[in-house]
Amino acid sequence: MKWLFLVIVSKAFSLKVGVMRNSSAPRGTGNTAHCPFYNVDKAACGSENVLLDKSNYFDSFLKEFLERGSMLWMVGDSVSAQYFDEVACRAWAAGATVTEMPVSSSIQSSWNSCRSVRRSTLSFKMCFVQAGTQYSKDGSVLKTVRKLDHLGQFHTGDVLVINEGVWFRNRLERESEHLQEISRVEALKVGNLQKRGVRVFWRETLATHFPTPHGDVNGWWRIGRDANKSSPRECQPVESPELLATTNSKINKILTAKNISIIPGFEVSLHARTVADHLGHKTPTTRRWMDCVHLCEPSASLAEATGLLFKTIQLSLAS
Repeated sequence: MKWLFLVIVSKAFSLKVGVMRNSSAPRGTGNTAHCPFYNVDKAACGSENVLLDKSNYFDSFLKEFLERGSMLWMVGDSVSAQYFDEVACRAWAAGATVTEMPVSSSIQSSWNSCRSVRRSTLSFKMCFVQAGTQYSKDGSVLKTVRKLDHLGQFHTGDVLVINEGVWFRNRLERESEHLQEISRVEALKVGNLQKRGVRVFWRETLATHFPTPHGDVNGWWRIGRDANKSSPRECQPVESPELLATTNSKINKILTAKNISIIPGFEVSLHARTVADHLGHKTPTTRRWMDCVHLCEPSASLAEATGLLFKTIQLSLAS
């Protein structure tokens, strides 16, 4: 119980308290390095020189959402919250005005946020709702999406990106939980949402890089050191990714059969660069712990993963 409490305190600080508000940072420079929507703690290891993808997917993505006035919903784990921040920061870097919005009191979770993105006379809204985590306030993705739907939050033209946070369990638990959640996602009756003009996407769970064969946490979040505590351990490449890849493939096949589009990310998250871009022990919060889940903001890995989101959504909307 002590371990769970400490982890919650650490994550609550990094997610809820650490939001930058640097009003003097210039927007529209094409560089996200000083974005005011990055998390303070995670920005402690952020890079000043992240090369954003040169494709036109983000420009098309932003233009499409502004012209449609669509709502972007992201329902999932705290890594999805990082995607959410990156979307806001890319819009901010492109010259859009991004502002925080009140969140409906009826949307209950341990963490949620809504933002307005405006450029000239056009605008759209985006909301993140945390779900499918170990926090008691968070429901499963299924329950959360059902509740949002019951509250009348989804409308024609909206885009819904869902993901289940299972990174905090060991590999066997992760596979079991992931497949169980997929069965719950199937029960969403996505077809009903799609018939009403709501686009639904599943975001692949990214690999984690704790010093275990499969990269799973297995207690390393709180330990972060060798048994003799002589020196901190670092995040490391996944030695045996085969089982994780198999589980990811199973999930994709099940959801694709349900006409749910897949936003890739698992394969790129296995790269050595992603290992280096994890928070590890680099931030004020993680110096005492070990975070091989979340990414520095900004970082090349976060930019690449979010770039796949822009590409997948834009190609789907254009089809």
